[in-house]
Amino acid sequence: MCRLSIIVPYNRDEAAFETTLVSVLENRPEHSEVVVAHDGSYSDPFDLGDEVRFVVADSGELVALVQAAVRAAFGRVVHILHGGARATAGWADEAVELFEQADLGAVAPVIQDLCSGGRIVAAGWRDDSRGLRRAIAAGAAEPSRRDVAGIEGVYLAASFWRRSALESLAELPSGSAPSVVDYLWASALRTAGWRCRVATESRVLASPTLLAPAEGARRAGAAMQAVRSGLKREGAATVATAAAVAILCRPLSLSAWSEALGRLSGASGGASLARSIRRYAEDASPDASQPMVLSLPERQTTYRRAA
Repeated sequence: MCRLSIIVPYNRDEAAFETTLVSVLENRPEHSEVVVAHDGSYSDPFDLGDEVRFVVADSGELVALVQAAVRAAFGRVVHILHGGARATAGWADEAVELFEQADLGAVAPVIQDLCSGGRIVAAGWRDDSRGLRRAIAAGAAEPSRRDVAGIEGVYLAASFWRRSALESLAELPSGSAPSVVDYLWASALRTAGWRCRVATESRVLASPTLLAPAEGARRAGAAMQAVRSGLKREGAATVATAAAVAILCRPLSLSAWSEALGRLSGASGGASLARSIRRYAEDASPDASQPMVLSLPERQTTYRRAA
């Protein structure tokens, strides 16, 4: 019985991808499957056809890879781990247990920095006075209760999802930028009544660059603000005030200025996205009758590249 589907998208960085895949296989829980989504360019040098299911996507963009893998997944819970991140022993246990709560749509692991002695990169994200999609507990040794309580969304690159909620999210018109997808999907979940939580004992190792907007802060700010304005009906004056506050909170940050300028340009462009989110919410609300997901023991194996 497959309760957890672990998706490792191939991002054309072969070294980073294989580091992630090996870490997953060495710590793989029982009753789980591993799905690798790629664009047809990966040759499987580990010869893992019996251990991994390979799925070919329409493109190598992260969102397209996730969409293809989700359509093929069997588990009630789907875990996405992007190339460059590393699974640790027992990393999925608490996250899977949390899905016993029928209204839980997504869970954020605690992402720790590979290079800074375990300091936290993020434990999910929230909007705050310094900007949109801000990493929770960044730089801390451990997330506080206040940190955990403030979560609004998870990072697509390292996240756990209830598959029944994620399948519909994957059909939203989200584009290809992961930071925008993070924001759009989390907004859709909340609108539908799903909750997000942090699994404080679920630890993933990664570099902070894994979560940085690949499309740049200005474009990310515009797209995220469009989603926010469409749902919250924020006017241009409200957005301008929030952008100014974000700059004042981070006066020497180029990314803060770029995101603020993007937010101003995206203040009036989210009406169609808001309609899509509300249509999703009508059909994807939590169902209290959904079966609970049981915790999973871990399995230890060592993998080496095939000769």
